[in-house]
Amino acid sequence: MSELTGGSLAMSTTLSIGDFSLMTRLSIKTLRYYHEVGLLEPAEVNPDTGYRYYGVEQLPTAQIIQRFRDLGMPIDEVKAVLAAPDLDTRNALIATHLGRLEGTLSRRVRQCSRCATSWNSLTLRSQLNTEHFQPLRP
Repeated sequence: MSELTGGSLAMSTTLSIGDFSLMTRLSIKTLRYYHEVGLLEPAEVNPDTGYRYYGVEQLPTAQIIQRFRDLGMPIDEVKAVLAAPDLDTRNALIATHLGRLEGTLSRRVRQCSRCATSWNSLTLRSQLNTEHFQPLRP
């Protein structure tokens, strides 16, 4: 196992879950969850302690998973992308998700525009009410 936490990184083929967590910026809790759901299984699990160890070759996969999750891709879809039998299938899955993101973004832009229009209208009315009209005097 590596000695990342001791200040020196001894080259090894496996990393403790803590070291893997530091290198990938995925929390230990997240790594355990990804193992449970079959998204990112450790290279080795100690049968006596249940402690998980990850291979250094799993670092790029973990980074890809993190990028897709940061884009809001559901775990089942990330699994499908990683398991895609060919590049065309993988690209189609990614394109479908990106299309959904673009649709969501378009809706949000329209909502922001309507909100800004409403705010401007309220601000204008407020200015009209206070600047151009004198209160009635008894």
